[in-house]
Amino acid sequence: MQRTKALLELARPAQWIKNGFVLLPLFFAHALLDAAALRGALLATAAFCLAASAVYAFNDARDVERDR
Repeated sequence: MQRTKALLELARPAQWIKNGFVLLPLFFAHALLDAAALRGALLATAAFCLAASAVYAFNDARDVERDR
């Protein structure tokens, strides 16, 4: 449980809200109910979240000595 909490903190999910902007074009195009478009936008959002978390993890690993 401790490890899961640490991994979740490392991923910084509070920062993921910014990746929701990928969904805005669907909203403005009135395409929120278009299954194919929504699926693509959700996949893009997930990819952005994973990429951002990877960058945070890389940065934390790189700066571990400086942050102590």
